[in-house]
Amino acid sequence: MAEFDLEKYVKETVLLPGEEIIWKGRSLPDQNLKTRLTGRKPLRFAMSLFMVVFAVFWTSNSLQAPFPFQLFGLGFISLGLWLVSAPYRENRRLQRTFYAITTQRLLDIHLGKSIKIRPTSPEKVNAIQREDFPDGRGNLRLTSTTRSFRDKYGRKRERRQTYSWQAVDDIAGADRALQQLLEKRS
Repeated sequence: MAEFDLEKYVKETVLLPGEEIIWKGRSLPDQNLKTRLTGRKPLRFAMSLFMVVFAVFWTSNSLQAPFPFQLFGLGFISLGLWLVSAPYRENRRLQRTFYAITTQRLLDIHLGKSIKIRPTSPEKVNAIQREDFPDGRGNLRLTSTTRSFRDKYGRKRERRQTYSWQAVDDIAGADRALQQLLEKRS
């Protein structure tokens, strides 16, 4: 099977007429063994590991109990295993995540069983928060307004959505391209 060319796919099927890619990058998750195993929240990992061990202990001791009680612990074991595997699943997801800034919008591209693309118009981006790591990677936290409405007292409110570009390989280049796009759009 031929290698999938993501850039060609994006240029042929995603970009609008006259739209060009001005920056592209990908997510490079931390390859440190401790971070890969426990994620960025080691306490959460420790608690989920405790839950798995306790659920296995409880289920093994309930084997002498009547039949329905033996099955009760299986839900807790599966939940604990799902929680323990969360850092691994997050790392796998980030390895298949790509980002692009075009002349008209921001693209968040995720390759999985299907290709998921989340385009964001620069007019909707209200705030940008940048976090740098020592190795040149970093996170961009984008806050966008999804809609404005009035509450029951007549006050104007805005519904905001925040999402992150995580472990971006060239965070400085992404920030420069995003600032250029926002300046050009305003």
